[in-house]
Amino acid sequence: MKLEQKNDLLQQLDIIKQNGINIRARYNRLSGDQIVKAADRAIELVGQDEAPTKAPLIKK
Repeated sequence: MKLEQKNDLLQQLDIIKQNGINIRARYNRLSGDQIVKAADRAIELVGQDEAPTKAPLIKK
């Protein structure tokens, strides 16, 4: 993945994470929490040099 693509993806994931935080704060729903966890996991995977192709988004 090119650096520019990686940065764009990280930016989009950060927006998704912020939306999850807003959902959690506004509606006090677990779905917002799940969005935040999935975004964090995706950011973690994108940050790695070689992200596994079939890694689960949410750690159990």
